[in-house]
Amino acid sequence: MHGWGEATPIPAWTYETTESIFTTISRCLAPAIIGQPVWQLDGIGRIFERTINRGFSIGAPLAKAAVDVALHDLAGRALGVPLGALWGQRRHDEVELAWVVSGQTPAEAAECVAEGLAEGYRAVKVKVGLHDERTDLAVVRAVREAAPDAPLWVDANQAYTRDEALRPARGLAKLGVFAFEQPLPANDIAGQRRLRAASSSPRRTRRVSPCGTAGRWCRTARGSVSRWTRRRSASWPSTCWHSVDPSG
Repeated sequence: MHGWGEATPIPAWTYETTESIFTTISRCLAPAIIGQPVWQLDGIGRIFERTINRGFSIGAPLAKAAVDVALHDLAGRALGVPLGALWGQRRHDEVELAWVVSGQTPAEAAECVAEGLAEGYRAVKVKVGLHDERTDLAVVRAVREAAPDAPLWVDANQAYTRDEALRPARGLAKLGVFAFEQPLPANDIAGQRRLRAASSSPRRTRRVSPCGTAGRWCRTARGSVSRWTRRRSASWPSTCWHSVDPSG
């Protein structure tokens, strides 16, 4: 039995790479949890924290996420239930996705939103920090005019300083933007606090995307984590976890 998990190595906005994720899992995280009960997910999380300690960040978060997702998948497969049931309650049968506007001029953004609405999308996310401040706001304004009732949020991918983020944050609030994602560098804790105090726009500081380096975890007949190997695909190097059948 096995479980799959993934992480996203994009060095341009995370400090982890495909290579670092693989070596962190293979040399540190995997040896630390082999033989642990699959069901003890909180306990395994604590083992991760002891194995790769927190620095200024939370300590190799992408590598840990790949393993964590795979172990949840494995536990669900072992019980024959989806993760929603494993967590105690399945609240939704579908997850609504958002249409992304990224890099367009204001005129192009309006056309892009029209395309998304025609495809059935009802929420819109706009990448900001790609232009100057005035153009960024013009793009968001064009999106809002094209989708006046759509839930709308922006993502700066850590592009701003505090002062640079504060000015557009006020304008974004007037356009009905409900969240400002990653406005500042993730390690600018003082800047995040000052921005929060000075702006009414809710901020999202981090996300995890299930794509990139994958992990496959497996258990033995007694329900403990067994062993892993690595698989390569045409597009992404992946980590695979395989179980050993005690019966041969």
